[in-house]
Amino acid sequence: MALIIEDGSIIPSANSFATVAEARAYAEARGIDLPVDDIEVEQALVKAGDYLLSYEQKLKGYRVSASQTMVYPRNGVILFDTRFPNDEIPQQIKDAQIILASYSADGVELRPVGDGRETRREKVGLIEVEYFEGGRSSVTPIFNAATDILKPLFTAVGGNFFPVFRA
Repeated sequence: MALIIEDGSIIPSANSFATVAEARAYAEARGIDLPVDDIEVEQALVKAGDYLLSYEQKLKGYRVSASQTMVYPRNGVILFDTRFPNDEIPQQIKDAQIILASYSADGVELRPVGDGRETRREKVGLIEVEYFEGGRSSVTPIFNAATDILKPLFTAVGGNFFPVFRA
């Protein structure tokens, strides 16, 4: 599998914002381990790119094109009081993708499947399962390191973004 890098020009079938070289440089600077095999890093980056789609409704702006496969590029993004170009990819997106890829490469399932109940006791003979009280109601993990990096790209808490067009 080869990475197809979205650079802001709406690359058909793009599946990553970051290259393997960018991921390795970012990880090395922060003491994050990535697999030695480039193919494993590519797979982790693709999974992380897919996971970034789950943040789409929180992101400022709106997609430049309905045909793009990734959450960026976007129109209408104000980043640090400046209009962000709609043909560029913010560094925050790349950095978050790399962090998420490092989790994926470590075997963390970014989008696990299940009912979210934590098992306290399990008995195989005559099947008996006991769950902790107050167990989680969701199996979706929270990736604070990635979310914190993305915060400048999110709409205000409780705020809504909708494009305004002049006639």
